[in-house]
Amino acid sequence: MRPLPVSYVRNLLPVVHGGVDYQEIASKGLKVEDIVDFSVSINPFPSHEEVLQAALSSELRVYPDRYSGALRDRLASLNGVEPSSVIVTNGASQAIWLVAMAYLKAGRKASVVAPAYGEYAAPSIAMGAEISMWDFSRSMLWGAPDMDTLLCDRIASDPPTILWLCSPNNPTGYTAREDQIGRLIECCSLGPTILVVDEAYRNFMADPPRLERFLSSRRLILLRSMTKDYGLPGVRLGYALGSDEAIKAMSSVQPDWSVGAQAQSVGMAVLDKEGYYREQWRDLRAEKARLFDSLKGMGITVIPGEANFVLCHHPRSDEIMAYLKGKNILVRDCRSFGLEGFFRIGVKTRDVDDVLLGAISSFFANERRSR
Repeated sequence: MRPLPVSYVRNLLPVVHGGVDYQEIASKGLKVEDIVDFSVSINPFPSHEEVLQAALSSELRVYPDRYSGALRDRLASLNGVEPSSVIVTNGASQAIWLVAMAYLKAGRKASVVAPAYGEYAAPSIAMGAEISMWDFSRSMLWGAPDMDTLLCDRIASDPPTILWLCSPNNPTGYTAREDQIGRLIECCSLGPTILVVDEAYRNFMADPPRLERFLSSRRLILLRSMTKDYGLPGVRLGYALGSDEAIKAMSSVQPDWSVGAQAQSVGMAVLDKEGYYREQWRDLRAEKARLFDSLKGMGITVIPGEANFVLCHHPRSDEIMAYLKGKNILVRDCRSFGLEGFFRIGVKTRDVDDVLLGAISSFFANERRSR
């Protein structure tokens, strides 16, 4: 395994995110609606009408339930666990920070299975832990079947307190199988390690793994987002599943009223309309397959994965990204993940995706004419 680029580690603080830079577009005299943003991976379909109504009708004049009790109970039922195994959070990002705050401090180690979202390393560093990036990009990009074996070897030789794993992985889309997670937990149980699996993209899968059965090991914490799959970036909402002990530890460092009344109401409403959103996720999978084939047909290398985005590689990626930006189209430059020459495209609706495909096609057409 090769060492990660220094530039990648330096990018961990501050964490690099996708999305529109409001100050940058304002400096260019543009508005948000002028930008076609493929750099984020959010469900692009409209919210259910009753979800919108829940957002508008939530109680604003009294403090919300600080424990999000009703929503916690619904999530527990949905996942087949006890309410004591659930903590509702201000987005999955807060759940990440709560894990770090509960378990990490100076003298402890945290390891990140990379490439990965920089938010795992940032709170680990902030808590004073020693951070190590375990580079498994080759395994994730090209689908090595023995990734769990390689990870177990690392755990045995250099056991961390917390091992961060994103599955489906951001940005590769690689997903660890249930049996692989089970083996990793066995390896973690031989030492001090708790495996934290971020499943923010799981609902975009046709058949997501059911990892809740491993919670009894007390060596697993699952992080879930309700932002991406339900299309709620403006309502920060997520949750974590873990043992009673893990949830108590996370709850002890969570600020009161982290999840507002509107977020709790919207969370209940989307769960009431689960069938509506499942249809959207199915349509997104179909659109992703079309986008995948179209990009591949243009000569772009596209990495197969299980999330609502596609990871692309091309020898002229920098030029493609610059060309798209000139047309106010944003994709995610994956150098922030330590992947040179790669960019990530969030799947949108067919008409919006066609704008991107048309722009990339025109880039290659212009190149051919200039030869």
